Amino acid sequence: MKHFAYLIVCLCFLLISCNDDSNSNSPIESYKDSSGTYLNISSCNWYLTTDQWGGGMVHLKFTGITNGDKMTVRTSGDGVLEDVPVTIDNHKSVSPDLAISFSVTAVPKNSFTSSSLVQVYRGNDTLKVTLNSGNLHY
Repeated sequence: MKHFAYLIVCLCFLLISCNDDSNSNSPIESYKDSSGTYLNISSCNWYLTTDQWGGGMVHLKFTGITNGDKMTVRTSGDGVLEDVPVTIDNHKSVSPDLAISFSVTAVPKNSFTSSSLVQVYRGNDTLKVTLNSGNLHY
């Protein structure tokens, strides 16, 4: 009987000490290629801004972790594609906040979507990830 009571106490202690931390740094999206290059995104936010002339900008802000050596995010400001470098810190974390595209004199009246290509380079390998905005509306 003592062993049974001891077992019950141990099980209760084990259950109390184990908890589910839903606010941990687990990624909301994970991308990995066959060579092992990865990008784990923990937060991703698309947002819009306008200027005094009636134009607007689509922004992408995300945070994550990668094992890559270099990262770029593709923008298309005035229709010209550009791969903007992203800083990867010593802990392999990234947190870019970039204007992905803009309109000079008018913003779309209806809802629209946007996307951007994130490229992670590790040695000779390149992981390509397309991030999509979902519906946006000014």
